[in-house]
Amino acid sequence: VALRGSVFDVTSGAEKFYGPGKSYAKFAGRDITRNTAMFSTKEKDLDRTDYPEEKQKAVDKSYERTYVKKYPIVGTLAPYTYTVPEEEKEDTTPRGGAEYPDQVPGAKWDAKKQRFIYPKEVL
Repeated sequence: VALRGSVFDVTSGAEKFYGPGKSYAKFAGRDITRNTAMFSTKEKDLDRTDYPEEKQKAVDKSYERTYVKKYPIVGTLAPYTYTVPEEEKEDTTPRGGAEYPDQVPGAKWDAKKQRFIYPKEVL
């Protein structure tokens, strides 16, 4: 299993978690960085390293408290690029015909979500 670029030997967890028919069997031999961040077991999240910045603590916690603590690191992943499929990309097009998002009447910046929030009548 790979997480945050480190490859872990999870053989000792095969009987309970990673072996055939077990709950995390699909993770064996895969990069689970996004799955860890999103608390996901979905196939579409495997071999992806993109995730929202606010999920970084969850990844770091799992990395240190679960993987580093339980399993030996046996390698490092070679860098690779994952391209997010078009259907999964968030629409960031400005609403209401404005050239820039802040020109839409009533649009407000949500610092927590790092995006503009538009009034319902513009959507």
